[in-house]
Amino acid sequence: MPLKLKTTFFILLLIVKFSFAHNSVQHSLHKNGFSNQFDSVKINLDLLEKLVIKKLNIERQNNNLDLFSIKEILDLPAEDQAKYMAKNNELLDIQMGRKKYPSDRMTFYGGSKQSKELILQIDFDYNIKQFSWEKIADKIVKRLTVLRYYKQLTLNPNYFFIGIGISANKQFSSLFITVILGNYKSFNYGTKKREESHIPYYASFFSNNIRHAYGYLPYDEKECLRVNKIKNIDALYSGLYIKNNEIYLSLPNNKLLKKVLTNGKDRLAVDIIPQKLYTCESENLIDNNQLNKGILIKGLNKNQISRKNQANDKSKSIEVKLGSLKYIQDLSGYRKIDSIAELNLYVIKNKHICKIITPSFNEFNKIKQNNSSGLLADTSLTESIDYIENELFRKTSSLIFNIPFRKNKYEYKKSDIEPIIQALHEPKFQIKNIKITAFSSIEGSEKNNIFLQNARAQSIVKVFQKLYSDSLNYTINTSNSWEQFKLDVFNTEFDTIAGMQKSEALNYISKNKLMNKLEPLLQKERYAHVELEILYDTITTSKEELIVNKINKYIKQNYVEKAELIHKYFIKEIINGKYKGIRIHDIKIPDKPKFAKIRMNQLWLEKYIAKEWLYESDFHFIEHLHEQNSNDFYILYNWIYSSVLFMQKINLVQIKKIYEEIDTLNTFHISTNLVSALKFRMLLIENKYTIEYGSQKEKIKKLKEIESFISNENEAIEIAKILAASADYDYAIELLAKYIGLPNTSVNLLFTFITLCSHERKMLNTKLFEIAVKQILIINPTFFCNLLKSNKITFQVLENPIIKKLYCSKCK
Repeated sequence: MPLKLKTTFFILLLIVKFSFAHNSVQHSLHKNGFSNQFDSVKINLDLLEKLVIKKLNIERQNNNLDLFSIKEILDLPAEDQAKYMAKNNELLDIQMGRKKYPSDRMTFYGGSKQSKELILQIDFDYNIKQFSWEKIADKIVKRLTVLRYYKQLTLNPNYFFIGIGISANKQFSSLFITVILGNYKSFNYGTKKREESHIPYYASFFSNNIRHAYGYLPYDEKECLRVNKIKNIDALYSGLYIKNNEIYLSLPNNKLLKKVLTNGKDRLAVDIIPQKLYTCESENLIDNNQLNKGILIKGLNKNQISRKNQANDKSKSIEVKLGSLKYIQDLSGYRKIDSIAELNLYVIKNKHICKIITPSFNEFNKIKQNNSSGLLADTSLTESIDYIENELFRKTSSLIFNIPFRKNKYEYKKSDIEPIIQALHEPKFQIKNIKITAFSSIEGSEKNNIFLQNARAQSIVKVFQKLYSDSLNYTINTSNSWEQFKLDVFNTEFDTIAGMQKSEALNYISKNKLMNKLEPLLQKERYAHVELEILYDTITTSKEELIVNKINKYIKQNYVEKAELIHKYFIKEIINGKYKGIRIHDIKIPDKPKFAKIRMNQLWLEKYIAKEWLYESDFHFIEHLHEQNSNDFYILYNWIYSSVLFMQKINLVQIKKIYEEIDTLNTFHISTNLVSALKFRMLLIENKYTIEYGSQKEKIKKLKEIESFISNENEAIEIAKILAASADYDYAIELLAKYIGLPNTSVNLLFTFITLCSHERKMLNTKLFEIAVKQILIINPTFFCNLLKSNKITFQVLENPIIKKLYCSKCK
């Protein structure tokens, strides 16, 4: 057989063999003229690119992510870089000239710098004929979804557009692959129109249109690591407000700010976003190559905030002006800009823009028991509110204390007694009556002791008369300390004295020269017992001061149940808005097991007042309380809850243990939704573990378990609200996601889902969010329009072109 015929026959055999060996996708491609067999002579890279994207989308689907869509704006620079690497036969991320860096290549082809470029090199021996396009595609996809850096990007919900370029070197021994990932910010159609509108991107007191952001730098994962760990950082936004065209930040507690701003290069800055940037008549007037969208005010660092702080208590709270709208109005030509603009709050760490906090609507604070910390407080009262308030706010009360004296001394000064009164932490009061019982130790003559007793009592009366009034009512009693002395020597080396008569004891002490040895005991018996009947000044003394005083008094007296009752009442009335909680830090609770419950409630109260999320230090504090009192339900729940939040190393043993602890909650009177919310969190944690370490079969099983967790919409909404109330928006969104796109989904669920997405900005550009908006527009066309018009969702959602098209067609 001629050589040419033999070669043709051999190639035909190979084609027939492999056409029966591969799946339906490859078979359809084969029908279009593609060969599945790797061929170093005729390489169809289009087939490989399609296979890679298809397999990447399978991985995305398995992780509940939007599928990649190919976009030319990403495809062109990807192909360019792949060819450049193949030509140089080297893995490179830098070219020469105008397309030097990935961002340069994006702008060269008409896009923005907002994208991520991944490059790979696959080497092979072209003589090994068994390689197929599918095997090579598997190899590429494995690299992209297993290697940590690539996986974080290819399985990132923030990226849903893709461009891919694959090119072979001259020897056909290596393939060079470039993958570019992007989103709506990768396009930049509105840049020229923005420039025509004369709206500056940055404001400065030295220039009205500077093209740099005060030396600020883009997001950097390493620099921003600390910021990303602060889960409640969005709470900073709640302190922003506008008054008389000035932008202020007001925070009742500065703990969060101290955690965010740790050095002089850290700043809080405000970006003013005029609504006119999102006009329906043209593309959005946004340049995605800039570091901000609107008009950026430089902002303040921690030292400047400290100097300009106008709060009453500067050590604890913040009230500071961040910038002026009046200056911006004059600069941009817009009037009343505060009524047509939104504020974005920038958190800048070491000059890097680490966090952009945008407006969001929160209806979930209505859940009073689950404040922003997510903890539970015990507010169950065993007495009525009226009974408690009668006890708390009685005008009359009594103060009881002892005043010591030195041997043979009776003078007492005003400066000596003031610390005693201050140590009682009593609010302002008047003295109605004083009862003093003065004692002296057993040594000395009876005549001298009576003199000392009376003189000591009179000395105390004189001090109180100088402090309060000359016309004080008082009674004086005197007594020796013989009975007290007998108790003091009992079970000591002087035990025999306790059985003697007083005269006999004094002779025994004198004969054996024991006076010096007994002095530590005798010193304890030279004192005056003082009982003050007092009348509180309720006009000048706040009720909060009286409450805190009463709690501290009961704690000091070890009346644990009474202290807990008043503390619960205080929490309940703070929640109801009756008190502001300005004195809560004056409550002093010892670190003892019997006070564990009240300390748990105190932590809840502090978090509630400050609107703070839990820190890891709080988790360790709760852990300590759980060790002191593991039987209290509220401590148990909060310990389980914080354990789930701060679970460090996830493993099956730890997961099983937490599930067992959650099951114990069923024996208590607790909302089943709260328990379900904990279980749902654990399911998602377990799912993350399965994704990391489990097989494909285990992943699918776990996803089905999550999908079947909630039986109906109403239950899902209630649990989602509990999750959202503790700032677990991502969990809450995942819980409701399975209902989006289904027929007959309720407006209530769609509204809750859309509101949740306003807290997770990455969701605003997802297909899921687009579907939810489309559904709500079908059910109630004006509902979504009203959300934007009433500022219940940021108008920056119009950066999503699909949402903008829907809004402009339905709402204008």
